[in-house]
Amino acid sequence: QEAMQQRRPAVSSSISNNSNGSCFPQVEIKMAAPAGKGLGKGAPPPPAAAAKGSGKGKAAAPRTPVASPPPQLSAPPGAARLRVRPLRSVEGTLWEGLDPWGGCNSHVLEGFAIDHGEFHRLWSPMPPPPLHLVSERRPADEHLPGNLAQRLEIAVAATKLTAELVEQAITGDVSAISADQAVVLVSEMLPIAREAYAHLQVAVNRHGVNWMTPAERIIWTIGETRLGIARVQLVAEWYSLDEDLGEMRQHASTAHALVEDLGSSKALRTIMQAILAVRNILGQQGCQGYHSSCFQELSHERLSRPVATQFDPLTGHPVPPSQAWIRENSPSVLFLVAEMLEKTHVYRCRLRFLRMLAVGRLLTSNQNACRIVWTYLDDLQESPYDALPLLARCRSVCDREIADCLTHYKRHLMRLHSEELRVVRSLVLPGQFGEQMEVLNNRVEEAIRESQKSEQMLALAARRLTVLVGEMHASSATRIFDCSEQALHSLRILGMRLTDELQCLRNLQKEKLREHGTEAVGSSSRRITRAWRPVETQHYCLFNTTDPDTIRGLRGASQHGAHHQAAAGAAERAPEEVEDEEQEEAPVVHATPFQDVWHGGPEGRYIRDPLTGAWGRRRDGLDGTTNVELGLGGPQVSA
Repeated sequence: QEAMQQRRPAVSSSISNNSNGSCFPQVEIKMAAPAGKGLGKGAPPPPAAAAKGSGKGKAAAPRTPVASPPPQLSAPPGAARLRVRPLRSVEGTLWEGLDPWGGCNSHVLEGFAIDHGEFHRLWSPMPPPPLHLVSERRPADEHLPGNLAQRLEIAVAATKLTAELVEQAITGDVSAISADQAVVLVSEMLPIAREAYAHLQVAVNRHGVNWMTPAERIIWTIGETRLGIARVQLVAEWYSLDEDLGEMRQHASTAHALVEDLGSSKALRTIMQAILAVRNILGQQGCQGYHSSCFQELSHERLSRPVATQFDPLTGHPVPPSQAWIRENSPSVLFLVAEMLEKTHVYRCRLRFLRMLAVGRLLTSNQNACRIVWTYLDDLQESPYDALPLLARCRSVCDREIADCLTHYKRHLMRLHSEELRVVRSLVLPGQFGEQMEVLNNRVEEAIRESQKSEQMLALAARRLTVLVGEMHASSATRIFDCSEQALHSLRILGMRLTDELQCLRNLQKEKLREHGTEAVGSSSRRITRAWRPVETQHYCLFNTTDPDTIRGLRGASQHGAHHQAAAGAAERAPEEVEDEEQEEAPVVHATPFQDVWHGGPEGRYIRDPLTGAWGRRRDGLDGTTNVELGLGGPQVSA
């Protein structure tokens, strides 16, 4: 026991003022040296400081002593403590000179303080957590899984739907909700109702009906109503049946009208004739027709004419010809077609004008007979260019996608009529809702018949189109619609590229006309154009006008300016214009610009003396009075 007591350090706590200016007292811990070899197991003694100059190497840095906290910051026994790992030495670091317990010194900013009460609160026992009741509805406690609740809330907020409106619409009167609300109800809320109704049943069993949100009440109303999902589909079909059926009719009628116009258009036949003639002439083969896929290659198809190789006189390297030169000397098939169409259009326009001129001159006395004759002769209004808007209409109006859409809609109506509508009608519903279901049944039957007619019309249009473009070997419905889609795409490409070629042809014609005009002007003899004197019309205006401003401007013209301009014009005249001096020269009166009547006139502007009120000289330095007769009435100044 004596040995153990000797191993224990002698601790003497001496509370004194800190040398570094700390506000808290410090506790000094003094470690006594061991008294000898101890007995039993225990902590080893601290290593003795190495003597100066003894041993090899450098001595380890001494560990900074750990100070005990002051009484006001001491934790109670058994309190939780933070596990830390201090530095062995803080010499030369940012921690040097700082008080371990947050005391104020010169190394920190003035006003820094430690809140003792906050630390004592942390050492006190933890308060008990709040108890949440089972029936309490928390914001995070949602009845619907995933994002169904968010989607449902957005749909309800956008449409202003309530459970009462939905119940009235699916049980009493379809017109209780609008068409837009019915669309959102069947497209957004009905899929959520199929998935979330089971979750709502669990939530209602736990918490009751009163804890549901307004949006969840709509789903609950649909699920609790007998055949609620089928009723919602029928309500939506009540509003969308006419619009959907009209869209299907529009698809079929558009395709039918386009095919009829393609088959009866003489302008399109003219374009086909031009393509057939150009390709047969260039190919030296009398073919009867071509596949529609060749329309996409007409703008690049041309004769392979040999071109003489040109060499650069300086370098000796071959110089390839430009693309513009190649297009000019070896034009494409489509460019030749455009030239033929342009000539046809010009010929028809000229012929129509000559017919109009002949009829007008021969029947000048009888206007009624002239109109009757012209109604028979005016048959040249159609132009080859009329086919361009027709080719622009060749979009995807007769393809497989449209056919599948029509088939899907017909099957939807048939399923709705045989399943949902039949089951709901079997309930023998009384009141207005039952009558509305009977009306809807008749409308759906009529829509099924109309959809079948539209489907047949579209199929006939596709078959007719494949025959027009030469795809007569297509047998199956899928192959027919694929061929019609490719044909429409080729015709549309033909129209776009033919429009570009026509624009290019017109630009070339404008350039040729411009060059021809330049050559004509250059070849003509250069002569000086005689400058004719402008005709004098001012005096006529003076005698016929009633505008006071015009009268003042004409009568106040400066004769000096007129003589000056005449002298300048005579000096600039050419020698051959001297002979015009024999012409009688009439005085030319030049009108002065408009002058403000309120602050002056043609006689000038005046300045009034602010002291005497007398009128002085004008601002231009001339006398304010004049002896010129202006013809404006009033007193005159004698010369």
